[in-house]
Amino acid sequence: MFKRVSVSFILFLIACSSYGQANQKRVLLPKDYSLWSTLKTESVSDNGVWTSFSLGYESGLDSLIVQHIGTNKRYVFAKGRQGAFVQDAYFGCLELESTFVLCDLATGKLLKEPNVTAFYVVEHSYLVLITTSESGMNTIKVIDCKGNELISLSDVGAYSLSPDKAVLAYTLVGVPGSLVSLLHFGSKLVTKEIVPISERRYTNLVWANNGAQLVFLSSDAAGVVFDTLCYYRVGSDKLYYYATVTALNWPKELVLDSEATASLAVSKDGTRVFFMMKKRVPMEDLSDLEAVQIWDGFDGDLYLYRQRYGHDQDRSRLACWWPDSGRFLAIGSATRTSAFLTGNQDYALVYDATLHQPTTKYNPDRDYYLMDLSTGVEVPFLMSHSESREHLLCSPAGKYISYFKNGNWWVYSLYTKEHRNLTEGLPVVFYDETNDQAEEARPYGNVGWTRNDSSILLYDRYGVWGLTPDGKQARQLTQGRRDAVTFRFLPDTVSQVPPSAFYYITDCYDLSINQVLQVASKGTENTGYCLITPKGKLHYLAFERSKASNLLKAACKPVYVFQQESFDCPPQVVVSDVSVSSKKVLFRSNQQHYHYGWGKSELVDYTTAAGKSLQGVLFYPFDYDATQRYGMVVSIYERQTHTLHNYTAPSLLNASGLNKTILCSKGYFVFYPDIVYEVGQPGFSAVDCVLSGTKAVLALVSVDSKRIGLIGHSYGGYETNFIITQTNFFKAAVSGSSVSDLTSGYLSLGLSYAKTDYWRYENEQLRMAVSLFDDWERYHLNSPITYADKISTPLLLWTGENDRQVNPFQTMEFYLALRKLKKVNCMLVYPKEGHVLIEEKHQIDLTNRILNWFDYYLK
Repeated sequence: MFKRVSVSFILFLIACSSYGQANQKRVLLPKDYSLWSTLKTESVSDNGVWTSFSLGYESGLDSLIVQHIGTNKRYVFAKGRQGAFVQDAYFGCLELESTFVLCDLATGKLLKEPNVTAFYVVEHSYLVLITTSESGMNTIKVIDCKGNELISLSDVGAYSLSPDKAVLAYTLVGVPGSLVSLLHFGSKLVTKEIVPISERRYTNLVWANNGAQLVFLSSDAAGVVFDTLCYYRVGSDKLYYYATVTALNWPKELVLDSEATASLAVSKDGTRVFFMMKKRVPMEDLSDLEAVQIWDGFDGDLYLYRQRYGHDQDRSRLACWWPDSGRFLAIGSATRTSAFLTGNQDYALVYDATLHQPTTKYNPDRDYYLMDLSTGVEVPFLMSHSESREHLLCSPAGKYISYFKNGNWWVYSLYTKEHRNLTEGLPVVFYDETNDQAEEARPYGNVGWTRNDSSILLYDRYGVWGLTPDGKQARQLTQGRRDAVTFRFLPDTVSQVPPSAFYYITDCYDLSINQVLQVASKGTENTGYCLITPKGKLHYLAFERSKASNLLKAACKPVYVFQQESFDCPPQVVVSDVSVSSKKVLFRSNQQHYHYGWGKSELVDYTTAAGKSLQGVLFYPFDYDATQRYGMVVSIYERQTHTLHNYTAPSLLNASGLNKTILCSKGYFVFYPDIVYEVGQPGFSAVDCVLSGTKAVLALVSVDSKRIGLIGHSYGGYETNFIITQTNFFKAAVSGSSVSDLTSGYLSLGLSYAKTDYWRYENEQLRMAVSLFDDWERYHLNSPITYADKISTPLLLWTGENDRQVNPFQTMEFYLALRKLKKVNCMLVYPKEGHVLIEEKHQIDLTNRILNWFDYYLK
């Protein structure tokens, strides 16, 4: 039974000190680090009366806080998680030891129920409580907000809540068999058995988007072989079966795949069922680890890839079933086994994922064929097209397919069968203007379409465009280019399509109502949110010198809750009520922050020797005194100005060993320079950008040029290795999980993805543009190992023993070279670790060793 407990003891007030308060500044010590928490906005009640947010601590003593937006009244739930509001009156969550807690927000009274694994708020404000046993079986209880138990179901196997939360489908499993039932959440609870008890088993319950149909799989009594599709229409109470064992149109070499990530779906019109199937006997069995491995030089995928993921033609295939007629269609063909559906699922794009193998790209290009599901006929659509999802997307209403090709956005009409270039001739480009990689510049994005596929929404560098698919109209929805201000939609604000492996469909945006845009100025110096009205007016919720993130909206009111932070201001919860044009800070985290002399962050402009105008982020030391001279640590990767306002809590738990706040507290400047590249010269480009940026800092603030260190991880580690071979400017360096030899790196396996690393060197970060065998000299000249004898900078190297992203032998190779040359260096190899460190003891060890390394050489 439920227990009623007073919650007065957990009501509390958090004192908010003012920014101007004069306090004696403290020295930040390691014992203080545990005081810091991580803030995250979680939810908002329907009418924007209450909001919830969480505070996470390294100790694990996390809290879930519920606060009244008007009165600031608060409730705290120790280790609370999975919180949800019941309208504006109640709040439920899970607490310690899986205890469900329901709080009456008016009175503070609590109802508690132990051993709850999950819960759901459904229609008519009922609460569904799930308890899962070690055997995987479930008990489901439905209660009202007073704690009254309305129904209890035991021996529940699978269950699924309809999208509108009005019906729960579930299976009951026991002796002598199992059944499928529905529980309707109306003014009264009503159960309806839709599959009577039998010896068969049922699983994978999936609802149609509108909740009008339910599909699931049925197996033999042992629950091993799933051989039957089941389709149920809620309104007409009709149940249809497709038994693959007896169906004359079922290919006998295939079986239903019940283990696919997305094994079932119902079409938008509710008349078809999409499902996955696979070969009964795989084409290739590489599971015998004792067998001789045959690596054929002309194989499409490497042996390692096929061993891990299987042969492409053995993988799950998409199929369709029409319950009313019994028609079955295998989508694709024996060779083109991969497919995804268009917006209304009348067509599918099918392809052979291995056709253009071997390749020096991460994934090969694809030949796409368009299949009409009504006839099963395939016709060529796009040949040798990029495999990237951002290059080929379907409109939500199913009228068009958009694709990016040769620097322009095209649309194809599924009705007129015409291809049209929409962006050629417009005064801006729709691909990355700053691209410095060897591959084709990526598009800024096709964010979605307006209602009924009336217009496609595209991004240029700064703004949003709306273009009609007939090519007759193109208008800018935002104007940001003049002031270098970027506008972007929030992708999840009005998404009409649930995530599914079956679809490559964009979002649908209704521009007849207000929509939310993210806003950022150059270098993210100012960020925030604004509303774009149906008339195109912009109403700013916030646009300030800070980082804004995690925006939430009340379901029924124009109340928005989001986070703001900056390097010298801990994250805070901010609420903006558009109806009364008000904005206020609701909660400030980490009040202990203000007891310390935190530094500040600012952008630094500089120009490289190659004439590139760039920016970097400079973080000041605590209690900065312009009359003193300071050491500095330069941390490098690629572009990093987006980190300008990131608040970093002091912590020894750092996956790559760097914590800029601790360095600043120890009296260091920390500098993050942006790096851009000349294709084919990654190492020399890094030298130019990093030295130019660092010298700009020396001209700006009081940094001691003899006390500057350099640090990088992964690609930043490669850059660090190379830079110290070209200059003795830096007095100490740290390089983690890095490449040292481009030749051996090019010819290594990417163990994390079971592919060659050609793509990384030719097209991606290394930007070499050509094969090793087309320009040995270029690879040789950009390899740190080539100049190892020139190094005079003490170097701390580290790697994870099991790094599957960058082979740890790259670090070992550099260590051995420096050892042979009698250079000052030390290598740390962390056992059982990968590309970044996971174990806390290793994170603490690495962070301390890096701090000690810099303290030794830079103090």
